[in-house]
Amino acid sequence: MVVKKKHRKPSQKTVAQQSAFIDSAIKAIQRGQLSSTQKQLQRFLSEHPDSAEALHLLGLVYFQQEKHSLAIELFTQAVGINAKAPDYHINLALAYRDDRQFSAATQACLQAIKLEPDNKHHQLVLTSIYQRQGQYDKAIACCKHYI
Repeated sequence: MVVKKKHRKPSQKTVAQQSAFIDSAIKAIQRGQLSSTQKQLQRFLSEHPDSAEALHLLGLVYFQQEKHSLAIELFTQAVGINAKAPDYHINLALAYRDDRQFSAATQACLQAIKLEPDNKHHQLVLTSIYQRQGQYDKAIACCKHYI
């Protein structure tokens, strides 16, 4: 027998607390406090497993620790919850790129570009994916197209 939890709409206080926690985690990551932030995000996710932003932030922690497979898993989960967030796609592309999964990196990057076509950072990431594969003609064409 499977017992389903009732989904309650979170109170404004709870939403505000979650938002404050996310803001705090972002600042801690920016300060390089990866280990403590990792533990805090893991605790937060045990209570809020569907928080796309928390999954994304934990993915960033793992990415900065060069734990690419864990970062990929978390970015993928975040995309599954919120596919309209270009940051999730571009960070997924970077993790795939650094894990040398170039086809997946290209697809994730193209999705970020589709969501934000004028974002030059996304174009630079695509250029770097081509460059790392030795596809210099594509890298140059990509640069010329968006500069």
